[in-house]
Amino acid sequence: MPKKLFFIFVVTLLLTPLIVLAQLKIGIIGDQTGSADLAKSYEVLQNGCKTIAEYEPALVLHVGDLVESSKTNKEIRADFKQAVGYLNSIKYNSKTVPWYITAGDHDVNPPDDYTPGTTNRSKEKLFLELVKNEYAKRGSKISPDKLYYSFNYGGYHFICLFSEDNLRTDPRWGNIFMDKVLNNQFKWL
Repeated sequence: MPKKLFFIFVVTLLLTPLIVLAQLKIGIIGDQTGSADLAKSYEVLQNGCKTIAEYEPALVLHVGDLVESSKTNKEIRADFKQAVGYLNSIKYNSKTVPWYITAGDHDVNPPDDYTPGTTNRSKEKLFLELVKNEYAKRGSKISPDKLYYSFNYGGYHFICLFSEDNLRTDPRWGNIFMDKVLNNQFKWL
């Protein structure tokens, strides 16, 4: 195959998925926790949701740290409810835009156990419960049993992985080499 034809072939292979994907407008929201003033952080989330809504996305993905796991379970539930309210305020054609989340370290790490690889999964279980309940309320067909899961939307398959199987791996207090997607997820994948 001539070099020019090969180049066109490769560029077409690489760009075609991007062109097709461009038809599905996705809003991405990241970490708003880890702040000294969590109330201000939620104001940022609220403003971010308003801004994203202006772009009329078909789908929103939150990439983790929706809540601060160092708080009490009651406070986490209240913060989750507040954050979900902001996410559910994103509308397109008068309908709430579906959104999905991957768990971050602030969503799942136990507040008083700074041992790298701790087995205290209480906050992880709480976060999974909150996510499952929210998805059920929205009538979602997704009911994850784990914090890694997948879903289909608009003809695409989305995969949410969970890199916090080993808790407390943040370099500030843990062993960063433990922070990875474990084999059970690769097997599932």
